[in-house]
Amino acid sequence: MGQRHFSIIRGGWADIGTLREGDRRRVGFTRMDAGTAADYALLDELAVPYIAGTGERVLAYLERLRGGLAGYHSLQTASRALRAGECEEFVVAALLHDIGDDLAPENHSELGAAVLRLYVARHTRWVGCSTACSRRTTTSTRLAWTRAPGTGTAGILRSRRPPVAFCYHRSVTRASTTTQQAADAILFAARPRQGCWSEHDYLWLTDRCNRLIEFTDGFIEELPVPTDTHQSVLMFLYRLFDRRVRAEGGVVLVAPLRLRIQDGRFREPDLMLLGDASDARRQDRYWLGADLVVEVVSPDDPDRDYREKRADYAAVGIPEYWIVDPRDPSITVLALDGDRYVDKGLFRPGEVAASATLDGLAVAVAEFFEAGPSR
Repeated sequence: MGQRHFSIIRGGWADIGTLREGDRRRVGFTRMDAGTAADYALLDELAVPYIAGTGERVLAYLERLRGGLAGYHSLQTASRALRAGECEEFVVAALLHDIGDDLAPENHSELGAAVLRLYVARHTRWVGCSTACSRRTTTSTRLAWTRAPGTGTAGILRSRRPPVAFCYHRSVTRASTTTQQAADAILFAARPRQGCWSEHDYLWLTDRCNRLIEFTDGFIEELPVPTDTHQSVLMFLYRLFDRRVRAEGGVVLVAPLRLRIQDGRFREPDLMLLGDASDARRQDRYWLGADLVVEVVSPDDPDRDYREKRADYAAVGIPEYWIVDPRDPSITVLALDGDRYVDKGLFRPGEVAASATLDGLAVAVAEFFEAGPSR
């Protein structure tokens, strides 16, 4: 029998299987804080094939339901979803929603939804979780899992009402009405915790709310509401850039518009510019890059614009970054040099701020800040 090993995967313990016979490699620690880089490299190496086998293990667990009521119910539910023309992930989720019945009979759907969390859309997972809540409101009647008539995927995304109807095996009937307060509680309980948000979760949220929200490595951050000063100086700069680049076939847009930095990271620059309006980086849902970005410094967290976004915009390869600071009126112009920005100038009232990449584009700093309200 080989030696069992364990690794920390996504913040929790995960069995990574049994080593092949004859493989005598071992980690050398008994406490996590005593592990070396070589120890964790070994664990990561062993984790790769184990994670790759997740699908086979899930199917094997599903096979255990064969012949029982849970197995029949799972097949029935998936069949109904398939006949209703649901998407592939919805059918798969329907098939797997009871796989936790042996271990967690009272909340098995929540267990199944947790297994699928990383692989299906958020509303699909929500439907799966909701079956556990509905089952506890009945006495002895088993319920099938299906979408309410006339609600396709688009309907789910637009509606705040629970997008499911609960169907008896021999007849179909609506579940009792759920109050808005109860529905809100269900959605609140299903929300990701800070640090556990996925890119899909972030995009789902920001597609449906009117707040400026950024996303970094599993965390969402709401940006402050812009002030009159913020908007006045931003629109002054927008008009300046727009007059220049539109005549040359470019495009300038202001927030809200998301910029994807990399996997798991999105920003909401105050202004973005592309010299070619047909640039492939200009996507409808979010941009994949820009030729120039501008941030107007928010007093709540100046480091966000001066340090964090400076690193992010350099990472995505944006050639020029302007930082406009109304607190101590100034414009910092940065130009990309390799993989980092270099200062091209700090300009104050009485000076002229010039672009590092757009020849001839310049603005008198004093005129720029006069656009705001009287102080």
